[in-house]
Amino acid sequence: MNELLAGLAGLAAWQVLAVVAGVGLVEGTGVLGYVVPGLATLVAAGSLASAGVVPLPWLLAVAITSAVVGDSTGYWLGRLVGPRLERSGPGRLLGEKRWSDGRRFLVRRGFWAVVAGRWFGPVRAIVPLLAGASGMTYGSFVKANLLGIVSYSTTAVLAGFGAASLLDRFATAFSAALPVAVAALLVAVLLVVIAQRRQPAGV
Repeated sequence: MNELLAGLAGLAAWQVLAVVAGVGLVEGTGVLGYVVPGLATLVAAGSLASAGVVPLPWLLAVAITSAVVGDSTGYWLGRLVGPRLERSGPGRLLGEKRWSDGRRFLVRRGFWAVVAGRWFGPVRAIVPLLAGASGMTYGSFVKANLLGIVSYSTTAVLAGFGAASLLDRFATAFSAALPVAVAALLVAVLLVVIAQRRQPAGV
């Protein structure tokens, strides 16, 4: 996380937005979604928005839009190639358990599985694929997916934004209070020394 934040901090605003867009486009397309740090990228970008590096409204718009496009791509891949993708070389890299967990999750929850899938890391990247392969209509998928993406992306970005603001406020308050704390400590030490010197011997 710290390395990612440091890397993004050296970029211009449009470059940060491009990274966020790239991650959003890839994250919901299956196998590739497991190699991009989606959550960490959004939180780090939110921290940069707090510092004024990138405008918060633009960041949210790019994060949400790119995720919608990326997940829609995953849905249509699932609709077109279906189980063949699972049996392919890249599909086998995910492991049978991830695919089976994702299928059970989708069957049990349906519409809400797509919403919750955005929040559930182990199946996030393959829920769009499974939704397409299962025959869920695109209209239902888009509604559920949009609800999940908006809530997830907004929460992640604002978490980074708020955490950075909180740290800045803490640092400012600490800097202001430090001289007072040091002075109070010196006065306390001085009073203790004076009290000890005035204390009668043998007491």
